[in-house]
Amino acid sequence: MSEKEHDMTNVGGESVTYTLRNIPADIDRMITDLANHARKPKATFLREFLEESFRDVIDSFSLKNPLIASLDEELACYLGAEVMEKRFQSHYITRSNQEYQKLLGISTEDELRRVVLNNTPYLQVRAAQVLKGWSRIPRGISLTFSLFAEIAGRDRETIDRAWNRIFYSQLQEKKHRFYQDIEAIRALKKLPVLSGYRWTKDDITVRIYRPEDYAYGAWRVVLTLPENYDIQMWNIPFPELESRRFTADPGYSVLISAEPDRWDQAFRFVDGTCELHLYTNGVEEDQNPTPLPDVAQALLKVVAYNLL
Repeated sequence: MSEKEHDMTNVGGESVTYTLRNIPADIDRMITDLANHARKPKATFLREFLEESFRDVIDSFSLKNPLIASLDEELACYLGAEVMEKRFQSHYITRSNQEYQKLLGISTEDELRRVVLNNTPYLQVRAAQVLKGWSRIPRGISLTFSLFAEIAGRDRETIDRAWNRIFYSQLQEKKHRFYQDIEAIRALKKLPVLSGYRWTKDDITVRIYRPEDYAYGAWRVVLTLPENYDIQMWNIPFPELESRRFTADPGYSVLISAEPDRWDQAFRFVDGTCELHLYTNGVEEDQNPTPLPDVAQALLKVVAYNLL
């Protein structure tokens, strides 16, 4: 097809007529054969094919389904925000919705409804990840969050494709945050970590992993508390471990006074989460006398002692 024209005639504001020229003869024969096989006029067959190929079932469901409207209001209440009256659309949203449909194999509203119902328990977690501090939230956002939570429960290949096709950014921090958010929801779903290791005790979770751009011996640590501690912030001393050194990320780092005129580095939780760096100190990682499982158990112990 070398040229496409579209007739701007609009019937009742609900349809547009397209005129297509220069379609190769072999393609026309194939369309004719397929239409005959389907026992439909060629124009009807092509129209239905276009509708099926380009229909945005996600956008339609988001707009008219009362379940989504109700969940949006619940999220707004949780965030102390309000739902926007105006609905925003763009080709970026449409493209993302098409990618979601392909990745998750979604073609009907019944399939979307199942996705929403299965992932409703994770909507507030996703809202805390991306909407904290917002005073107004977009309509239909609960459906978007449900799709993200559904992606989080899929295999590594699907999650990587979601990053590359929907969420991709050249900023390394954006990639780090995407997979961090995915891992947080996977932990709630009791699914294996995508990378690194995870330990849990008394509903406190420690995840230790090495990002792609980190040298061997440098690790990221994410601590997560059970929900009943989400709004609390404590100052917790780092456990003293042979040949290990901790630093807390900005926002999680604090100082505590262990004795008069002495201040030590410590960490705290914000909204039930704490992020740290862990290093091997003075020796190679393979020779470290404090292996990662021991680090995790020491962190679980010190958190439980201070919080529980």
